[in-house]
Amino acid sequence: MLKTAVIMMTKLPIPGFCKNRLHEVLEAYESAEFQRLCIKDLTAMVLRSELPLYIYYASPDAYKLGDHVSEVSYIPQKGEDLGERMYHAVQQTLSQYEAVIVVGSDLPDLEPRIVYKAVQDLEQSDMVLGPCYDGGYYLLGTKAAHPEIFEGISWGSPQVLDQTLNKAKKAGLSLRLLETRRDIDTWYDIVDYYDRNTGVNRTDTCVYTEQLIKKYGYSGRRDRDAVKNKSVTWRGGCSK
Repeated sequence: MLKTAVIMMTKLPIPGFCKNRLHEVLEAYESAEFQRLCIKDLTAMVLRSELPLYIYYASPDAYKLGDHVSEVSYIPQKGEDLGERMYHAVQQTLSQYEAVIVVGSDLPDLEPRIVYKAVQDLEQSDMVLGPCYDGGYYLLGTKAAHPEIFEGISWGSPQVLDQTLNKAKKAGLSLRLLETRRDIDTWYDIVDYYDRNTGVNRTDTCVYTEQLIKKYGYSGRRDRDAVKNKSVTWRGGCSK
């Protein structure tokens, strides 16, 4: 097995700085709390996988990161756009490892089996991508920091995956795809996330985020259209 580390790219959970697309339903402090627990769930998942975790974080310029979990390394991101920041994180981490698995903080129900599958696929390919339904990707695995993979990408658009695949093809890189998943950017994504995990006999993923959603008061599919149409309001229940 390749000596592999996991990189999490994330914004720090600061109100008004993260998860702004959720503000149509959530308050800024609720969005930040959701972000914090997404990070917590994913960190727990990686630690269970027994792979080392490096969290590369973005934060407002004046913000100083405080204490953190000792098993995890927190490193400030460097670069102008997401591609440049990912490239620097991959390049820096590969100085100590044979491969890296890069994930965001938007998929708190990501399972260790997918991470293991990515590591296994890297034994036979140059790169691995986990596609998202919105046209992006939730996971990137690589054994080398290929700068062309991170340059000229329309980050945040539905073209991210296709553009990355085209660049890998032009570079002559072999690539494998994982199963397609939905990450969490919008209220609809939260509803889908809650619904696909509710009732699942699962004790090792998304524990903290599910508890928070229940605390807020979301009670299943019947709330989806009601909240979307503003006929009911999100019943915020977490403390500031």
